[in-house]
Amino acid sequence: MIDYILYQGDLRYAFKDVKVIRGAELDTDHRLLVADTGFAERKVERQRAYTRIKHEELRCIENRERYKTELSDQIANMQNNCNNVDSFWNELKVAITGAAKGVCGEKRLGRFKRRIRCWTEEVQMKVKEKKKAYRNYMMTKRQEEYRMYVEKRNEAKRTIRLAKTNSWEEFGQDLQHQHGHDNGRSFWKIVKCLKEKFGKQIRTIADEE
Repeated sequence: MIDYILYQGDLRYAFKDVKVIRGAELDTDHRLLVADTGFAERKVERQRAYTRIKHEELRCIENRERYKTELSDQIANMQNNCNNVDSFWNELKVAITGAAKGVCGEKRLGRFKRRIRCWTEEVQMKVKEKKKAYRNYMMTKRQEEYRMYVEKRNEAKRTIRLAKTNSWEEFGQDLQHQHGHDNGRSFWKIVKCLKEKFGKQIRTIADEE
């Protein structure tokens, strides 16, 4: 009888050799099957935080006009040095990025810096107060500290609920003004992402808002 060693397809690289050790059976038709492996340790790569220009702000007509005006002014103030192409390109690059930063602004991105819309400073403060009250109750086990913890917990829940409602309203307004009219492809891309995220849930419509 032939024995097998089963492994996943992505682990095929780790199996170097497979051999049978005779004389190690237990009065059965099977023999001891040994595999030589060499698994590689997976390294967790942390994404570094970085900043980018909020180019999506250019979907607004007013911002586009401001960007054109700002870019024209910076190009007019450039020192046109036709003898050196590299310096001319660097000046042009500084003019383009400077005008974009001045009109659109910058956004900080990164895996460990990313926050959802409802995670505001007020919500952070309420959550810290709730955790502090809970630690005080666990240390003392007094009813006064427990009542204080319950009060802070309910206050944090109300603040989070209100922040979530406001964040969804802001998200709908941004979706309508920035993506709805001028960029239909971006609009449907966001709708598809929301469909995949909330597709298994049943979301009802309470009223026209």
